[in-house]
Amino acid sequence: MKHKLITHKYQKPALVTFLISLVLMFGSACLNNSSAACAGFFEHTVVQVVIIVLMYASLLVTIFSAEKIEDEMITAMRLHSAAFAFLVGFFIIAVLNIIQAILPGEAYIALREWRTALFWSGNAVLYFILLYFIVFKIKVWKLERRMRDEE
Repeated sequence: MKHKLITHKYQKPALVTFLISLVLMFGSACLNNSSAACAGFFEHTVVQVVIIVLMYASLLVTIFSAEKIEDEMITAMRLHSAAFAFLVGFFIIAVLNIIQAILPGEAYIALREWRTALFWSGNAVLYFILLYFIVFKIKVWKLERRMRDEE
């Protein structure tokens, strides 16, 4: 089955755009001089919202752009990386549910509010996409190193 991916030439510019927007986001958040802002829990200004959209778009372009050599092995690595990121996310959610069920009243409410802020703000999605990207790139790097050593 043929999968449609973005051409390889957009991968590096999108990655550079993502890294720049990530630095801009943390810089603009930490300029507020509050520890909560540096942790990612802050009220977004218009500039920060634009930077967040730019981060998501550039990361998605980076992930869905083809490698120089796109074959069945790379496709399998994409699938395994996505499955790993999904399982890690599911495990984190399951552990948080178990912990939340054990906690007494005030701690239960505090954890529930933290989970709501984390997962409903979209930050968790970004973390899981980043996890997928990191796992996939490590697998590709290992494959390229193995192929180089065989030559």
